[in-house]
Amino acid sequence: PAWDWIKAKPGENPYNGPDYYEKMERDRQVNGEVWMQRFYEGNWEAFEGQRFPMFDRNRHVSKAVLRPTSEHIVIEGYDFGHGETFVSWLAYLPSAREPVIVFAELQAQDVMEPSQVAEAVFAIRKQYGVVHPICLGDPAGVGASQFSSVSPIGAYEALGIYIGPCKDGKLPQPRADRLTEFLAGEHRMYDGTVWPGIVFSPNCPATVNSIIGLRWKRKKNVLGEDPREVFLKKDDHGFDA
Repeated sequence: PAWDWIKAKPGENPYNGPDYYEKMERDRQVNGEVWMQRFYEGNWEAFEGQRFPMFDRNRHVSKAVLRPTSEHIVIEGYDFGHGETFVSWLAYLPSAREPVIVFAELQAQDVMEPSQVAEAVFAIRKQYGVVHPICLGDPAGVGASQFSSVSPIGAYEALGIYIGPCKDGKLPQPRADRLTEFLAGEHRMYDGTVWPGIVFSPNCPATVNSIIGLRWKRKKNVLGEDPREVFLKKDDHGFDA
């Protein structure tokens, strides 16, 4: 009561001098347009500590639902959590003329029985005509969980899903660096239009939100060396997958 909320963009602040905007332009070259929109246009989809400030829904999320052709190589990425399994479907052409597309996702929460997930995976494969995907998963999936003496990867193998532990992606920092390359990359398409290195179908909102929401902080060790990224756990299953 008796208060008014007046919306104003940060760029409208009359006390920000020329030096402020010159620095922002320099930072724009490093952090990308979405970062700039946060501080100038007040777009709070970008935020402090965000790992992928270059992510832009207008560039990286397709308006139309995407699906692979028979020429695409399809990857199924698995992430195993406590009671949750996340599967992400990616496709690419060996010619690399097109971006990588993320065309389907499965977020199975509060699931203790792998057969439930496997049934849903087979249904999505059938929906998109996927016959022989390459299945890669969290390398921690080779270990037995607290709920079973059988590892998640072993359990899915018994159900006909053969998942290879993705040892190259064991640490989150290299995974984030690799995804940054795709998000910042460019592909000139057949019609002359320029697409980013990776595009998400609109039916993959949990994957997109997980990538947008991935947060990190700088942390120095006791020797005072350069700060490294320390990821803050929230909902990172889509990113991991």
